[in-house]
Amino acid sequence: LAPGGGWVEDAANRALLEARADGIYLRVSVAVALARMGASVEARPLLAGGDPAQKLGELLRRREAFYLQARYTVSNDSMSPSEAASSIVALATAERPD
Repeated sequence: LAPGGGWVEDAANRALLEARADGIYLRVSVAVALARMGASVEARPLLAGGDPAQKLGELLRRREAFYLQARYTVSNDSMSPSEAASSIVALATAERPD
């Protein structure tokens, strides 16, 4: 599940997800996120009407404390999609004491 928008800012949403799954925060810098979005950044309503880097930075500052509540964090600024996927699979399949 990769929810979008402001779902993480709603405590009920976070509690629902937390009760059923291990969260993984895919941490990426604002610059890398914008580069990966490419031209589609213009079609993102939360980034419209101003400097996308500034708006994305504001969103990250407001939400990162929630993101950091995830069980795992994968910092993937320099990872390829397949490397990030491998990291996620390794976390999801690792034996964990309950």
